Amino acid sequence: MLNLNLDLEKLKAKLTNERGQFHAYVVDTLDIRNGEYCQRGTGPNFQGGVLTLCTCKHKLRASPNVQKGTWMAGLSGTPLTRTFFENVQSVSESNGLFYLAKVLDYSLSQLEFWKLLGKLFPSEVRQSKASNVDTFGDVFPPIELPGANRITSPYSPESYSPPVKNHPHFEISKETGEPRWHKDINYSDPFGRRQKYLVADPTLTFIWSKPHIYRKGSIGRPGGGKGVWPGGLQQFLGELTSVRL
Repeated sequence: MLNLNLDLEKLKAKLTNERGQFHAYVVDTLDIRNGEYCQRGTGPNFQGGVLTLCTCKHKLRASPNVQKGTWMAGLSGTPLTRTFFENVQSVSESNGLFYLAKVLDYSLSQLEFWKLLGKLFPSEVRQSKASNVDTFGDVFPPIELPGANRITSPYSPESYSPPVKNHPHFEISKETGEPRWHKDINYSDPFGRRQKYLVADPTLTFIWSKPHIYRKGSIGRPGGGKGVWPGGLQQFLGELTSVRL
């Protein structure tokens, strides 16, 4: 079961004995509405009570440093964080904590990821994440064709059911001239490393519906770091601050 809205002290206590590499990034599709976080994109995806990361941060997911046991955090951008906290206390350069999760497993193709989810969880979990059914789905069901006509290429968009037309990645990419979801199927970084499709451990997944915990020093800005913590999870936890809302 996902952990919702833990305060900072309880979070640190729960993770006292946890170690591992740590990566954080800004969730570009995150907004704040009526005092709560609002996710407008497909990644991270929380449907089915399981966090998956399959349709954003392609380059990060291709990194050899992202493996089983790696910790990931999704943060609110600096302008968004500043807007919310300005009436609470002085926060000039910081990122709010939206989610924190430990990678349970991963696959190197959507085909194998579809199978992995079916192995790890009840069938309704992956069905709830299916992009051909749900606007915010991040999993692409493989097309099952009988006999010799069966498509078997795991990196061909033709091997999968396309997303529903109002899906954010159904639109044409200005960068490639192809539907955006094609990149979710077939992407390698400049070193030829395939993107990983990540699923987190539900018992070690933490989500905040309201801005409550933040880290001073905006990622990507002077003094803020670049999203990698040499000291791992415990270093990141030590840099967090919380406010009473």
